[in-house]
Amino acid sequence: MWTLLNHATPYLREGHSATTGAYIVITKNQIDLPEETPAAMELNLEAALPPVALSPASVLDGVRTVFGLNISETAEVFGITRQTAYQWMKLTDMEQVRAHENRDRLKQLYGAAQLWQNLPSLKGRWLYALLPAGNTMLDLLKAPQIDHEVLQTAYQVLVASTADRRREEGERATQAATALTGAFAGLGAGRKARKGIS
Repeated sequence: MWTLLNHATPYLREGHSATTGAYIVITKNQIDLPEETPAAMELNLEAALPPVALSPASVLDGVRTVFGLNISETAEVFGITRQTAYQWMKLTDMEQVRAHENRDRLKQLYGAAQLWQNLPSLKGRWLYALLPAGNTMLDLLKAPQIDHEVLQTAYQVLVASTADRRREEGERATQAATALTGAFAGLGAGRKARKGIS
């Protein structure tokens, strides 16, 4: 970089290749770039990045983490049994998943998880919250084809209903605690009655 910034050095046009295969050309003292830059000069960062090696185990783990799924729910959304889900958690290569449709499902859910993880976290039991269509987020994840636009719409609905959902969950928790308190009080009274204590 010093040679490019130092006016005493002669004009140089150098290119350097990175491990990603991207080629960057830095030009010193260039003025008046044309308004329409040729497509060859545009840098596509996504194309320049090396492909990420995914394994069935990493996809399952990522999907479970992003959507907060337990093992049974994970098996449901992938359309496999719990036993198969446990087996996939040990696999290191996509080619180890024999069925083509299962590999496609892994890719679909990986894409959904990538989309979802870039959104701010939701609070409460949003996975089972009813959406306007009468289904839940879990239902959307179990659909044969996952629609990213539908997921984004569901996210917006869930964000809008977060306060109501948390209030309802708080009310249910209070009711459950009250019921337990009453049940324990009844047990204590019954024990005293059996022992003849008034």
